[in-house]
Amino acid sequence: MRKFAIVLAALTIAVAAQAGVIYDLQTGVYTEGDDIQVIGATAMGVTYNGAFITELPIGPYSGVWVYLGSDHTVLAGDIVNIQGVYEEYYDLTEINAGAGSYEVTGNAPLPNPFEMTAAEFAVDPEVWEGVAICITDGFMVTEIGSYGEWTANALESDVDIMFDDYWFEAPTEEQIGTCFNYAKGCLYYSFGAYKLEAFADGIEYVDCAVANEATSLTQIKALFN
Repeated sequence: MRKFAIVLAALTIAVAAQAGVIYDLQTGVYTEGDDIQVIGATAMGVTYNGAFITELPIGPYSGVWVYLGSDHTVLAGDIVNIQGVYEEYYDLTEINAGAGSYEVTGNAPLPNPFEMTAAEFAVDPEVWEGVAICITDGFMVTEIGSYGEWTANALESDVDIMFDDYWFEAPTEEQIGTCFNYAKGCLYYSFGAYKLEAFADGIEYVDCAVANEATSLTQIKALFN
């Protein structure tokens, strides 16, 4: 989803914007239907039909979803050149390389996702669309949806985050109330909502059995260390 006017100074996260093709795409420099060429991006997360790619350093507007088609050979960590068409696919900003081409030029260790709290994320999720992020709060699973979607509440800020199951298996109804101490993945947008596609190793469940009363935030967070 493209937003035409964003004032980064309004964010609570102090980062320097990194200029690049993806940054320009996500901030409205291009028009839908334009031909887009990205050189030397990193594939942060890969599915059967595409990949989340980023231009380093990771930060606001540094990532985008790329449709590659079901016969692609891109792997996580690959360095790729992408040529395709800019599309807003049900309000998800994407590059359709199925109508273009891609080239793998190398492979490198994956950079760390961009770290933030759930409160910082909630200021404006759109700047993180397509970006690999790590939300550092402690969470509790609160709701199981349909089609692999589920919701967890960030204990530090009482912010609800929606998740999807590209790589991480969705919890079951029996796992409501289960906790985890961070969430790493790529941010996706579909059906009117932002969803964190957690990496296969992006969530680690922990024991969160604590008393409901007279328990400080510090005590709760200590469980996740």
